[in-house]
Amino acid sequence: MADSTMHFTLGLAAGTCIFLPMVLRKLRAGEKCAPEIGRMIASSYAMAVFAIIPNLLRHAGLPVSFCNGWWMNLFFLNPLMDRIKPGGMLIGEIMVVVLFFVHYSITVFALARTRSRQEL
Repeated sequence: MADSTMHFTLGLAAGTCIFLPMVLRKLRAGEKCAPEIGRMIASSYAMAVFAIIPNLLRHAGLPVSFCNGWWMNLFFLNPLMDRIKPGGMLIGEIMVVVLFFVHYSITVFALARTRSRQEL
């Protein structure tokens, strides 16, 4: 069974990948991108929580047979991932830190670019 951290990472990466092109486009154009960055971060964490719903249900006491059913593949292929990749806590933790750093660096870069434009 894959660790909850691995599922969390998959959701976090999916949310980041969906909105990252829009954020980068706005950054390259020199436009304000605070709403896009906010959407990217909020959707990333919302999708991460969505991805671990079967794990939360399992911890809440629902039967494992229910939480590993085919219908739980709706949550970023959670049961399929459990069968394919056992463990995954270390890679999941590393990727959460990497994705947090990506969000943080994009935010700091956008702030620095805005500040340098205001000083001109």
